[in-house]
Amino acid sequence: MLIFEKQTDFFTAEIRTVDNPLAKFQATFVTRKGIKPVTHMQCGWTTIAAAHKMIDWQAEKFEKNGEKWNPVT
Repeated sequence: MLIFEKQTDFFTAEIRTVDNPLAKFQATFVTRKGIKPVTHMQCGWTTIAAAHKMIDWQAEKFEKNGEKWNPVT
């Protein structure tokens, strides 16, 4: 079940609950088409806080450097 979703000009991120003995949550971070560097991360986590931390870490990099890495032409 989807419990968190965020979309920006640079990426889409979501957290879902999963039925897995090793993880309760699955965090997915994907850059939008045409954005560089191309990034697709999908990780399983036992806590929602850890899943949010992964997404926040990636989002911070893209919000800080996104325009430098992807100049508007």
